[in-house]
Amino acid sequence: MVTAQVNEGKKGVSSSSGMQTTVHTSPLVKYRADVVVPARMKAIEKAIHERNFDEFGRITMEVGITMQLLGLKLRSGMA
Repeated sequence: MVTAQVNEGKKGVSSSSGMQTTVHTSPLVKYRADVVVPARMKAIEKAIHERNFDEFGRITMEVGITMQLLGLKLRSGMA
């Protein structure tokens, strides 16, 4: 993962505030926050506890891919 800072100024909308707005206005994001994320957290905690790094990697990749897809949907206004 690469992160680049391209502007030192304060953002117009904070990430936390923007995400809260998104959760309240997008049924897809609300479902993800209420149902999907808690289930994935349990699964990833189990994988860590069991030292199952293949499962940890699978879950991590799945989360990354679904976040990208969600971002595309939100940008298009379809979520």
